[in-house]
Amino acid sequence: MTIVLKIRSCYSPDVDDLPGWVPASVDEVYYPLEMEIGEADRSGAHVFGLMIATPQGLAKHHRGRALQAFRNNQARTPGMGRKALLVIDPYR
Repeated sequence: MTIVLKIRSCYSPDVDDLPGWVPASVDEVYYPLEMEIGEADRSGAHVFGLMIATPQGLAKHHRGRALQAFRNNQARTPGMGRKALLVIDPYR
């Protein structure tokens, strides 16, 4: 049995128009993203939260302490509260 997943929605409190958004600098991207993902043939979905960033965006936002900040966040909020980090290089 194959389960087909569907992204039902994407939202970022920092980006007004996700599909049309172009960052001021493609090198310094850093924003939170929430996605609702569920099975394609069923109602309901789960919400997943993650940070989208480039290496330069992480360095600028955390002043070079990005990995330490991410690990501290994991320690504070274990399990379901854990944030995911997606590093994209280059951002397109």
